[in-house]
Amino acid sequence: MIGWGVVGCGSIARKVIPAIIEAGNSRLVAVMSRSMDKAKRFAEKYGAPRYYDDLNLLLRDGDVDAVYISTPTFLHASQTIMAAEAGKHVLCEKPMAMNLDECLRMVDACRKNHVKLMIGHHMRFKPDNRRIREIIEHGKIGKVTLIRAQHSTWYKPEPTAWRMIPKLGGGGSLMDLGVHCIDLLRFLLGSEVREVAAFTYSSAFDYPVEDTAVVMMKFESGACGIVNSCFNAKYSEKILEVYGTEGTILSRGTIGPRTGVVSVYIDGREEIYEFGEFNPYVAEIEHFAD
Repeated sequence: MIGWGVVGCGSIARKVIPAIIEAGNSRLVAVMSRSMDKAKRFAEKYGAPRYYDDLNLLLRDGDVDAVYISTPTFLHASQTIMAAEAGKHVLCEKPMAMNLDECLRMVDACRKNHVKLMIGHHMRFKPDNRRIREIIEHGKIGKVTLIRAQHSTWYKPEPTAWRMIPKLGGGGSLMDLGVHCIDLLRFLLGSEVREVAAFTYSSAFDYPVEDTAVVMMKFESGACGIVNSCFNAKYSEKILEVYGTEGTILSRGTIGPRTGVVSVYIDGREEIYEFGEFNPYVAEIEHFAD
């Protein structure tokens, strides 16, 4: 049974803390926020035995085996390194950090201190995406030539929102939404990216991070990948398309925490796969704890 300390009490923590409680191999030990009042409210709401407003105090808690970091991006590297040096395993929310140098320092610190480090890409654990990966792995649609993911939302300007401040979030729609899709394409193809090109800019709003991003990737497998993510799309479907030499996979709703519908087209036939309710955050927590 892994004892968890949660660092940050924002919106994503409200999704993951219940998953920690539900997971069969985990228990919630403590929560931490820079506001003691907020930490106390979270602890009372979710039944955490202890709460802190200082990360050092949480890391000294002997019942905490692992920390879940759900703070703004600019804190990820320093908090991960502190946790690693305290001998705590780390599940860190995406995006991993502000830049490559910070990411490498996080990896080095965790390796040096012999603790696990995982980034919170929950879409890897969904049954719909795992079925798509199986279909690709088994060659059912032949050789994949093109794969595309669309993940956008409407995020109007809000001066105090940390995701709109470069020094706090590191970027806009690509850092917040597109990173999920990039990781998902790597997972589905079982292949890494060899070349990349992109457009990132603001086309609708005037905040200092990108509201539009289009990324093109060439994978080691030979497939071409496209990810588009926007903060300026008021009505946007979450779409995944996979094109192969023998067939096509089209899915709706598989990007994001909820399950979607997967349609496979081969030789003029359509196979439809539907999935029941599933909490990917629970699967993510159980996988990490294992």
